[in-house]
Amino acid sequence: MKIFLAGLALAITFQAGMPQCATAAPTEETIRISLNPVIYNNLPILMAADKGYFTQQHLNVVITTINQSAATLIPLLARGDIDVAQVVTAPAFFNAFSEGFNLKVVASVDSEKAGWADVAWVLVRQDLWDAGAIRKPTDLRGKIFDALATGAPVDFIARTELAKAGLTPADLTYTQKLKTQADVFTALRNKAVDVVMDTEPSASQLEVQGLAHKWLPQGEIAPFYQDGYIGVSAAFLRDHREAVVRFLAAFVRAQRDIAATNGKWTPETLATVVKWSGLPESVIESIPGPAYTGELGKIDTASIDRQQKLWVTLKLVDKPVAVPSIVDDGPLRDAYQILGIKPAGSAASPHAAP
Repeated sequence: MKIFLAGLALAITFQAGMPQCATAAPTEETIRISLNPVIYNNLPILMAADKGYFTQQHLNVVITTINQSAATLIPLLARGDIDVAQVVTAPAFFNAFSEGFNLKVVASVDSEKAGWADVAWVLVRQDLWDAGAIRKPTDLRGKIFDALATGAPVDFIARTELAKAGLTPADLTYTQKLKTQADVFTALRNKAVDVVMDTEPSASQLEVQGLAHKWLPQGEIAPFYQDGYIGVSAAFLRDHREAVVRFLAAFVRAQRDIAATNGKWTPETLATVVKWSGLPESVIESIPGPAYTGELGKIDTASIDRQQKLWVTLKLVDKPVAVPSIVDDGPLRDAYQILGIKPAGSAASPHAAP
């Protein structure tokens, strides 16, 4: 027995002296994402890339830039041509489910908060504003109002404002003929429209050039509204869940950096937008600051549901889907754990987390 105990002690001493194996680092994974860098609420993704947050999460995030709406990315995401995208809950998003595709919303891109810049605006042609022809929502009656694309977020905001004013599209000339930003500039110069919906930074460009007055901000019209979400295919989430969690950890970390600016541009955030958008710094500075990201990815299912109900009413969505079935906030909660963020309702605020 003495010999056994002596041998056991020697073995334990030998093992204690051996170097311990470090926990293996996550395998680097590639994530393909497409985005329009001029859509400036993509800032958290761009900042995460520029500041190395994705790299620190052992991700090779390949960003392909496009010059189209986020709505056009839904088929690419559904088919697996890209892995992650900012998606908007347009009719195409909901119709993807009836077409056999299964997508998941895993985080929000931004939210509304007073004192922060708005993504979209209702703008009045400058000469009409100067003449006092439009000052209150009911003044839209009989006017030519172009809301860009049917089923787009700006269409939802415009229709929400009309409903608040007790108007319907039939009470004015409500169109979606302007397909590009160049079309908007030309139509205002030629006085072919009276009122337009547009998004930043184009909205501020129009005002700086004296073509239109920024009248009603999105946050005033629909304070409940969330513009976009991080979307993935259900298959990608199933097969690469850990990579999605790490992507969201980097994304939320950048959101938290932006939230700390209190809605004002910093040299860092300004430089990121200028670099990726290719627009002059003066154009970006004409916007008061970035979009609010302080909710840190929290998904408002009620906002998604309100949008779907409108598209169903307009017969743009034939078969509505149960909103809880398309939302998976599990990866977001796991990303919070990586960052040391306690969920809302806990003792610590997400903003104060290390």
